[in-house]
Amino acid sequence: MERTAMTCDAKGRILHIVVKILLSLFEKTNQAYRPILVKAV
Repeated sequence: MERTAMTCDAKGRILHIVVKILLSLFEKTNQAYRPILVKAV
C-alpha cells in the first residue's frame, strides 16, 4: 500500500513539473508569435 502511494505521489510531482514546463514554453512561444499573429490578422 505504501509503495503504491509513493509512486502515485512521484507521478503527480512529475506531472506537475511537466505541466509547469509546458506552460512556460507556451508562454514564451506565445510572446514570440503574438506580433506575427497580430500582423497576420
